[in-house]
Amino acid sequence: VRISTAVDGGKEHEGRLQAKRKAMRLVPELRRGGMFREMVVESLEASYNAAEQDLRAGINALRQHPALGRDEELKLITGGFLLAEKKTYLEMFEGGQLSEKALKELQHSVELQLDSVRSGKVLPPWTLTSPAWFAVERALVKGIEAVMPRSELIQTYRLQTIAARYEKHWARVIASERVLHQLRDTPEHFMTVPEVRHRLEEQYRTWNKRARARLDEVAEQYPQYATKVQQIMALRICLQAEEMAIQELADLEVLPDREARSLRDEVRANLRRLRQKAIEELRPRP
Repeated sequence: VRISTAVDGGKEHEGRLQAKRKAMRLVPELRRGGMFREMVVESLEASYNAAEQDLRAGINALRQHPALGRDEELKLITGGFLLAEKKTYLEMFEGGQLSEKALKELQHSVELQLDSVRSGKVLPPWTLTSPAWFAVERALVKGIEAVMPRSELIQTYRLQTIAARYEKHWARVIASERVLHQLRDTPEHFMTVPEVRHRLEEQYRTWNKRARARLDEVAEQYPQYATKVQQIMALRICLQAEEMAIQELADLEVLPDREARSLRDEVRANLRRLRQKAIEELRPRP
């Protein structure tokens, strides 16, 4: 078995495993609905459990294959958890917790890490914004403010930057906690390279700590803003649910197309307005 074949086989098994897990989450709903006999639900549940065990055994066999090698196995395991992080960002976007711009930047961040892993290098120390760029940016803003202390352009840029970074660090906290939870739940025999779990846990704890520190900095400097952002994120999730409900009613032809379109436009307009509210909270009061 060539290394590439083993790696591709591992990815295929991982994909199937994720699909089985998603399907398994529907089983409790089938049981609660009362539309299916218990023996039918039990049979389905047993079938999926057996399939999951077979897939896990297949993944373990591939990871222990001599053709794979320690380095390739390390890449495969690390890449799997990085993809779990990327998936979290997509779910947050679909749930209304992330803007499209933040989603693209965070997913690009994960892609940089995946490229680094595939090339055999260690994970990069930063992927969103370079510390050097932070220093240059601060110096430029201070220089312009010294010349134009009342510049509306600089004020707006600063507020937008704070809002965007708060959103990305918020997502980083949630994604890193989810990956850490998955790492803790992964059986020991699944981690055939002993130091992988420790290395990944250390890396994600560091990212989580840094993201929380950034959020705390904003909350300490702008406490009302931090509260407002959380309120807005909660409202965005609710508006997203409203839009989905409207779409379902339209698909079932309960709502005529014209009325459904009008309601969707109204919800989307509210979502657009929410994007500016958090920034306005940062503006100094008289």
